[in-house]
Amino acid sequence: MSDSEEPLADRVERLEREVSAISEGVEALHDRLDDGAEREDDGDSSSPPATEMQRQQPSPKRKRTSSFLQREASWSWSDWESEDWLSRIGIALTLFGVAFFFKFAADRGWLTPPVQVALGALLGVVLLVTGLRLWAERERLGQILMGGSSAVFYATVFAAHQLFAPYALAFACMVLVTAGTFFLAVRQRDVALSVVGVLGGLGTPFLLYTGAGSMAGLVVYACLILMGAALIYLYRGWRTLLYVTVAGGWLTFWFAYVSLPPGEAGAAVLQGGILTGWLLFWWTPLAREVLAGDEQAAREQRHAEEASSLIGAFLFRPPAHTLAFSSPLIALAFSQALWSVGEATWGVAALAGAVLYVAAHQALRRRKLPDLAQAHLLAAVVLAAYGFSALLGGDAFLVALAAEAAALHVLSRSLEDRLLRFTAHFFFALAGVLVAARLALDSAETPVFVRGEAFSEGVVLALAAAVSAIMERRRVRRIYRVVAHVLFLAWIVREMSALPSGQAYASIVWGVYAVGLLVAGGQAGRSFLRTTGALTLLALVAKLFLVDLAALDALWRVLLFLGFGAAFLVLSYLHPDLPGK
Repeated sequence: MSDSEEPLADRVERLEREVSAISEGVEALHDRLDDGAEREDDGDSSSPPATEMQRQQPSPKRKRTSSFLQREASWSWSDWESEDWLSRIGIALTLFGVAFFFKFAADRGWLTPPVQVALGALLGVVLLVTGLRLWAERERLGQILMGGSSAVFYATVFAAHQLFAPYALAFACMVLVTAGTFFLAVRQRDVALSVVGVLGGLGTPFLLYTGAGSMAGLVVYACLILMGAALIYLYRGWRTLLYVTVAGGWLTFWFAYVSLPPGEAGAAVLQGGILTGWLLFWWTPLAREVLAGDEQAAREQRHAEEASSLIGAFLFRPPAHTLAFSSPLIALAFSQALWSVGEATWGVAALAGAVLYVAAHQALRRRKLPDLAQAHLLAAVVLAAYGFSALLGGDAFLVALAAEAAALHVLSRSLEDRLLRFTAHFFFALAGVLVAARLALDSAETPVFVRGEAFSEGVVLALAAAVSAIMERRRVRRIYRVVAHVLFLAWIVREMSALPSGQAYASIVWGVYAVGLLVAGGQAGRSFLRTTGALTLLALVAKLFLVDLAALDALWRVLLFLGFGAAFLVLSYLHPDLPGK
């Protein structure tokens, strides 16, 4: 081997060693990440020291996420083992069998009431102890047995209350069972136990209902249960627990509203509970996502972006997104049902909420959480739309709705957010329906075009035509322009009909407008404008025969037919290729 070839061989050998070291480092890094995920699930924050290769490799910060969220995100039918469904069916059948046995034995006098309660408590203890013993070796079976023990304890306390009616003692026992279930859920990392605790805790006042008790006690107790569940979600991140808590909380407040006694004292207490629920359901998932970072949110957002529909993209968003949008609307609806005050009051409340959510939007943008920021902006937009409708009403609301829709289109284009774009389309569609209904149902009045009603309708049509220029999809852009064009023609007819021989003036305006579209389309080389102008001229011809012949006197008929006939001949001479390409 020559001297010139020796350095090359050394370099190749060194490169091979470096590639091998890099491969080993990448494998070690993967193993470390997997081990870190398992330690995070177990609550172990310790980690082995990084190797030299791992310290040299730049890696993103790993955000802490809960074990349940990770399992839920990657769950599939292949993960559903026989231990899962067999144990669930088995515990359900066992509980039903025990209940049937107690009923059978009680009907025949075999068991006295105290013995029934004692046997129920004993069964709950047996299931609990067995579940705790099995948990280390058979985690899923142990969790199911512990969940069954909580259900047995709830049923036993309820049965004791029905037999002996010591309300205070029964209530205290149910609270104790709920607290114990929450403790086991956190300790054993079992979402099913936490759900049982929430359902049992919220159901306790209704299971033990005797007609007595105060609204304040019910609301305060429900808020305490909701706070406990919120803290567990903040710590563990179980989405199922959060959604069950949200549904159970609003249902509890609804039952409280239905059974609300007369007087403002009970309503004030319930209003406090509604506000507490709104803040809990808003802040808890928001705080978890802000504290844990947005790695989990980014992963779920990718699932949302891959959804086949816009509704799917909304439903698969993280809970902080969905609840930021829904919680204020539900709280506002509850509050409106609770109090008999004017619409202006709720308009001010909605606008105040919109300001609050805009502030949250700005704060989240500064923390570089754009998805969460957009969800809060969407909630602010909806609240502002309702606030303006309640405060302004009529013409001012129509203008505000269209202006808000136009602003949303601008934001959705800059932020590339489909939900904002959908909301903008919805608001413009609503404004278009309102304008069409007013054009069809309202009669013409003077002065034309400058009345508040006519001016607001014209502003809506102008905004729709203007905002279509920033839309990327040509089909959507043309839909906006066609709808605005048709409504503009109807708007001209409605306004002109207030004048003597108004249909003649409307036809003249139609003709000038159509010629303007043709000329503008020809100069700009826009076939869509030329086609729209040509179709408008054809619509004008139809109007001359179907409307003007019956509505106008002879002189106007002569002038219109001669004038437009000459205009058509001149146009055909000057532009023989209309509408052109």
